[in-house]
Amino acid sequence: MSTVVFSDNGSIIAALPIVFFFIFIALGVGLIVPAGMKYFKTFETLEDRPLTQETQKEGRTQVKNYEKSFRSGLSLGIGLCILAIPSIVFFSEFLHLDTVGISTFFGIAGIGVFLIVYTSIIYNGFKKMTKSHYFISDEDEPGPRATEETYGKNAPFINFFRRIYWPCIVVIYFLGSSITGGWSYSWLIFVIAGPIYSFVMEQGARNKNEEQ
Repeated sequence: MSTVVFSDNGSIIAALPIVFFFIFIALGVGLIVPAGMKYFKTFETLEDRPLTQETQKEGRTQVKNYEKSFRSGLSLGIGLCILAIPSIVFFSEFLHLDTVGISTFFGIAGIGVFLIVYTSIIYNGFKKMTKSHYFISDEDEPGPRATEETYGKNAPFINFFRRIYWPCIVVIYFLGSSITGGWSYSWLIFVIAGPIYSFVMEQGARNKNEEQ
């Protein structure tokens, strides 16, 4: 946004947009990185810990209490992201204020994205307390006890499969593309690999349920 605001103010301050652009990026990264590290560190300390019935009950209560705020924040955030598009058209085409239009677009879209991310993080944090008897910080890589609860006897295979599957797909992609030269279509392997991965994981959980 700073680039847009200062870009039409003459050659004397022509460098200011770039300076402010990188300053705001640095400030944003400086705020995101420490908060993100603290967030994930907290989740890591809880990883694979058993959740008591009281904890799960409290989690369901918090989910229920926050659900209205989550829906409101999500709806408002999506609405602002959609509204950001006609705002740039309005200022640019009708008022001929291109600078204001672009600045308004980024401002409204930024607020919308913030609301979506903020409410989703809180809501999903509560949901994690209700999904399993063990805390799972990363749904793609649950801890040993959470994996065993979900997949039963298939847990060792699932752990092995989960570790090697995507690295193997990446190796096959680069190796196959280099040998055949089919870089324009070889990326389709990821489109095919995704459903296969989901199918194997679902089958592992289904087999565990059938054992019970």
